[in-house]
Amino acid sequence: MCIPCSCPEECQRMHDVKNFNNDTVYCGDFEISISRYCRLLGDTSEDVPVSPCRQFLHSCHLMFAYASEVVPVSLCMLFVYSCLLMCAFVYSCLVMGASRAGHGASSEQIAIQGKKAKQFNVLKSVVSKWYDSNNCLTMLKVLFRDHVDNGKLSRIINTMDLLNELVKRDHLHVNNLALLCDTISITKHFVLQRKIQEILPSFPDVKEGTISEKFTIHRQKLMKCGMALTPRDVTEIDGLYNIPLKHYTDSWSMIADLENRLVIINGDMKDFIDILKKLENQFPWKALRDELQSIQSSN
Repeated sequence: MCIPCSCPEECQRMHDVKNFNNDTVYCGDFEISISRYCRLLGDTSEDVPVSPCRQFLHSCHLMFAYASEVVPVSLCMLFVYSCLLMCAFVYSCLVMGASRAGHGASSEQIAIQGKKAKQFNVLKSVVSKWYDSNNCLTMLKVLFRDHVDNGKLSRIINTMDLLNELVKRDHLHVNNLALLCDTISITKHFVLQRKIQEILPSFPDVKEGTISEKFTIHRQKLMKCGMALTPRDVTEIDGLYNIPLKHYTDSWSMIADLENRLVIINGDMKDFIDILKKLENQFPWKALRDELQSIQSSN
């Protein structure tokens, strides 16, 4: 780039400056400060990218050198400053444009994520109210025993706390509702999906009998067992395992207790299956015992 020297006007000339790593250049005994050019044009070392302003000005330096020989130096200086101002203006416009475009895209993305988060919170509220109103918390604790440790499960007092724990452990989140779909299928609360679709139309249809990928076969069969047990069955099993009776409130509290006592274990359910054989109500149990036996054999 051509820089005018500060010599008297009659002997002024243009200096072709190619290295902006130093703040000064010399014209005989005179020092010429080029710090302002260094700040604008940046490092000129080979391994540092060349700025657009410096590229433009460098491409003009031959023209400046030629002009200094045929026109007064003052006009050359005016031309230099004009080019600097033009480069600064163009560069600032490009930066501001890119910044605004990025800000617009970022704001739109934030708005979309905010809308999804709001829908997800409403969804959790609908699911929580539904299962709580149907007294299903104990059943859900049995279902999610493989997803949440038992110590934490024992302290959960409502479905919302359970859902938040599943979110915390990344089993359930705004972009993946597969666990919720499988929960509806296994618990057979298919009306719930219609309530969810009222606020989230994209929620998929859940079909009965869908094989879950989020719950083990053992857990799915155990859920079938809990749904098939009648209050009379629960009382009979209570009498066979407990003296005195524990008076389980439902099949789910009984299953949870037997799992805590390691009576029901994935891969070792022989004792529990033998107990089922002693129940008086034999009709619904043969197929279920066969299913539980198949789990025992496969493990």
